[in-house]
Parts: sequence; C-alpha cells; structure tokens
Amino acid sequence: FINARANYIFDANCRAAYLAAWSFRSNESQKYIDLESHRSPSNNIPVYIASLNRFIEVFSNEQKSVYDKFKAEKEIHIDALNKDEKGPWYLYCKSEIYIQGAVLKLKFSDYYGASFDFNKAYHNLTECNEKYPDFLPARKDLLLLKAMVGSVPDNYRWMLKILGFTGDLKTSMTRYEGLLTEMDHSEEFRIFANETRIISAYLNFFMMNRPDEAWKQMNLATADYKTNPLEAFVRANLAMRVKKNDLAIEALSMQVEKSPPIPYLDYLIGIAKLQRGDGNAAFYLARYIREYKGEHY
Repeated sequence: FINARANYIFDANCRAAYLAAWSFRSNESQKYIDLESHRSPSNNIPVYIASLNRFIEVFSNEQKSVYDKFKAEKEIHIDALNKDEKGPWYLYCKSEIYIQGAVLKLKFSDYYGASFDFNKAYHNLTECNEKYPDFLPARKDLLLLKAMVGSVPDNYRWMLKILGFTGDLKTSMTRYEGLLTEMDHSEEFRIFANETRIISAYLNFFMMNRPDEAWKQMNLATADYKTNPLEAFVRANLAMRVKKNDLAIEALSMQVEKSPPIPYLDYLIGIAKLQRGDGNAAFYLARYIREYKGEHY
C-alpha cells in the first residue's frame, strides 16, 4: 500500500469494498481492494478499508494472534496514509485507524495504548472538522468522542483538559441527530448513514438512557440482518438490552443455522433462548464453547 505519492478517492470499488467489509464479507471486500489498488495504486482509501476489515475480524472473534497482526499492520497503514498529509480523507482515514486501535486495545486491556490512540484520533478529527466542516464522516467520529468525553464524571475532567479534550454529552447528541439528517440527504456520504445510526443507537442507550430512541435507530440501521451477520450481531445485542428478547432470536436465527462466522452469535442466541426457556438453548452454548477460539466471554 505504500506509494511514492498518494491520494484519496472514494470511488465505486472503494464503496463496494466498504459495504462488503460491513457485511462481514472480508474476502469480497479484499477483491475490491485489490482491484482498486491495481487500477489506481496511488489511491489510499483501500488502506483504510483493509484496516477496517482486520478490525472487524479482531473485534468479532477476539483472537490474540489476529490482534497482533492488526497491530503490526496498523503502523504500515499509518505510514501509507502519511504519504499525502492533506485533505479531509487523510485526516479521517488516519483517525479511523487510531479509533480502531483504541477499541481493540481496550478489549485486550492495554489502557495506556488506547488512551494514546484516542488522543491521536481526537486531535486529527478536530483539525478535520475545523478545516472541512462539511465533511460529515469526520463529524460522525468527532461527535462520538465528544459524547464520550461529556459522559466522564466531573472529578476526572481535569485530566481530559490536560489532554485537550472537550465535550458535552447533550450537545453532542443533539448534533448527532442533525448529522443523521444530513447523512440521509447527502449523495456523497449517505453510505455512512447505517454506521452513524448504529453509533447513535448505542449512545442513546448507554449514555442518554433513551431505549426507545436507541431501538428506533438500530431498527432503521439493520434492515439486512437476515443476510448480514454484523447487523444481526448489533441488532440482537441491543434488542436483548431493551427487553426485546424475541426480536433478538429472530435476528439471529438465520445466522446460526450452521456455525456462524461470528461465534459470539451462538452465545447471544443461547442466552436469549435460555431467557425464553427454549429447550435447545444448550445446543448453541455448547457449540460456542467448542468452536470459539478467542479470549473473552
């Protein structure tokens, strides 16, 4: 991916690669990445999508060996992006990779490393938003981080101020609602609308205590849950939290007819069926224990 001169073009191949990544079709996504890299070797958008594919793999399966690959590739990807240090896509793609790294480091208990990556992402996104206020993808991530900062208890705010973080939960959520409307009406950035809605759903549930609004956004974002295991994952996960156990089972049923690509789906449906009193709950929990190779749950 490292080129003498790089640019950022989110063209048809990149859009197809991005959508395949978020549908947990990493092989298909990689084919589009390879096609674009061959057709336009200076385009750096495939670097970001390659990192996204690896992030989703680690996040869903949580294998330490794959996480180690992500960490090694992360530095290569960042170096590739730095070949052209200008424009909104550069700042956004770099921030996305730092956020991916931070989330995975939290999963693997590297709290110092996670704070470093969040710091990098926050300041890159702030710069992007200041220079390119109409670039909606960066605003998606920045408002997420500002909402998280705004939820930190007052007695820890001094630490955030030292790091240069500012944020207000209610203000960020209000702006997030406006961002969703802008995303829906943007031909260029509408492709990010589902991702934005899923983030909004979790923010509404965990930070705003608004379960009805959380489910409304999740329901809109996961219409393809029958064929998309990632959508089934987030849909069922939130459904169980908002006491919609039957909807969680419905979302997962087609994904677990055979061993699912995301083992955690077996765990989720096993718990959901246990809560409903279904006699076959043990089948899914046993398959999960037998086939899951990760380090959590």
